[in-house]
Amino acid sequence: MPKKLLFLNGSRNGKEGQSQRIIDLIKKDYQQDWTFDELTLLHEKDKSHWKLKISAAQAFIFITGTYWDSWGSPLQYFLEESTQWETSELWLGKPAAVIVTMHSVGGKEVLSRLQGVLNTLGLTLPPLTGFAYSLAGQLALASENEHLPDIWSLSDLSVVMKNLQISSRLNEQGRPLYVTWPVDKENFEKPWL
Repeated sequence: MPKKLLFLNGSRNGKEGQSQRIIDLIKKDYQQDWTFDELTLLHEKDKSHWKLKISAAQAFIFITGTYWDSWGSPLQYFLEESTQWETSELWLGKPAAVIVTMHSVGGKEVLSRLQGVLNTLGLTLPPLTGFAYSLAGQLALASENEHLPDIWSLSDLSVVMKNLQISSRLNEQGRPLYVTWPVDKENFEKPWL
């Protein structure tokens, strides 16, 4: 039975940008393996709706463009507003992948930072489920230079999806009983100075 995968589109362009195009490619190519749901964070601000979708999901793909060396402001807003769910059953042990687009530079740094945030929320990051895709890389690959094996291409999404699927299958046998450190879920916005 296909697992439920939730895309969290953190792009400033919502359904009009590169992030949505990659989501559409994945949905087309992997519909036999997954059932898909989406949160387009630019348009969706209802936290109770977020919680329902996150709770139902068995795996996640966080996807965003690169904006001034960071992820999109809709994703930042989401992370700030969902802080109270840190280490909760909504996230704990569920597998996640991260996809970042960029014109030429900065995306790999955004990818690494976002993976760190997601790990601290309690998500599992399977190997090779981080992907930074650039216009510069796409143009380089189009040049047909045979010495470019280390540039991410859209075909590398198959590795991301396979490893995400493997990790979600491991969870079928029951999620590991991870332990968490104490987290202030009630007063996290209270001034401390």
